[in-house]
This record gives sequence, C-alpha cells and structure tokens, in this order.
Amino acid sequence: MGKTSITLKYHKDAILISTLITSDDRTVLSIDKYIKLLRGVSEDEGEISLNEQQFMLLQLMYTTDIDAETATETLGVSMENLEKLVADLLRMKVIRSAGEDEFELTERGTKYIVEHMKKNIGRV
Repeated sequence: MGKTSITLKYHKDAILISTLITSDDRTVLSIDKYIKLLRGVSEDEGEISLNEQQFMLLQLMYTTDIDAETATETLGVSMENLEKLVADLLRMKVIRSAGEDEFELTERGTKYIVEHMKKNIGRV
C-alpha cells in the first residue's frame, strides 16, 4: 500500500491547531470512515432502487411544487400509500423533512433523478 496523508484541524482555546498525519492508505481510510460516522455521513449509502411510484413521486418533487392531494391524484394512490412512499424515500435518504408535513429532495435524491431523467432523454 502507498503512503497518504490526512490533516486534522481543530480549535483549542480559540487557537487553530493543525496536525498532518502521514500513514498507509488503510489507516487514513479508517480515520476518514470514523470521522464520517461521527458527522452522521454514511460511507456507503448503497444503490438507490425505486419502484415506479417512488420514482414518479421523486420526479414530481423535482419538477414542481406538489402537495399531498395532488400527489395522491397524480400517482393514483391513497393518502396511506403516499405516506408509505414518503417513508420509504426518507429511509433511502433521497428526501428529507423540510418542516411540518413538508419534504424536499436531498442532494442524493436530486442527483438520482437528474441522472435518470438524462438517461431517459437520451433514449428518446
């Protein structure tokens, strides 16, 4: 394995202290994973696999400001099923709560929908 480095910066008593660590890749990757864990950043969020209704809801959210009533009508689902769709999308971290009964796309969700919309445009 090669050598790589990581710089840790922290403040102590209002003084910036910076430390450079040079080590093997495995050690630096372990430190990186630990820092991401502490910050709540998932190392591997995994593949996003949406069913047709989940994809349609995500696409609607990307293209327009949509309320629950319009979503149920457009998707042809009950309010209960819409709530399940939203819960699934929250678990996949493609949407997040933006207030009481309001949701917005996450960066991950936006990237996903844009990539798939580009693919679909390319097929036309």
